[in-house]
Amino acid sequence: VHVGFELSSIKVRPLRPFHLAFARHVGSYDKVPQSLFDSVKQWADSNCVQHSGLWLGIGHDAPSTTSVDRLRFDAALIVPGPFRPIGLVGYQRFDGGLHAIATHVGPFSTLESAYVKLLQGLLALNGYRLIGLPVVEIYQSAEIRTEAALHTTELCFPVERM
Repeated sequence: VHVGFELSSIKVRPLRPFHLAFARHVGSYDKVPQSLFDSVKQWADSNCVQHSGLWLGIGHDAPSTTSVDRLRFDAALIVPGPFRPIGLVGYQRFDGGLHAIATHVGPFSTLESAYVKLLQGLLALNGYRLIGLPVVEIYQSAEIRTEAALHTTELCFPVERM
């Protein structure tokens, strides 16, 4: 048992490709504002964009090798297909592929500790190796409230068979 969160065992499975509407935060991962998710939701609502209600967080950079002021995080909503970027909201395609996935249950404030714990298991994962970034968080919630005490989040790391 970890302090303030639960972490499942690691499973390896493919993720399918997604079309994403996103807004980007540059800076510390633990300082991602609620307004980032709100702006994507407002954009989708005001542009009558049909969406799955499935939210992703995409961490493009490793805090161990990228300075805090240059870390890139995207708050992303799965949408049906490509679109022309409007205002703060951009488009990107997530290519999917094989991922090592563990489920974190707890507040977002414990994600950093969960990643530290998870990395040990990922490096020891038999038959697979990590192939870099991005790390994808799949939120099991139709609405993101960053201050909420309880979230269920799948932490997904791209891997390949050895």
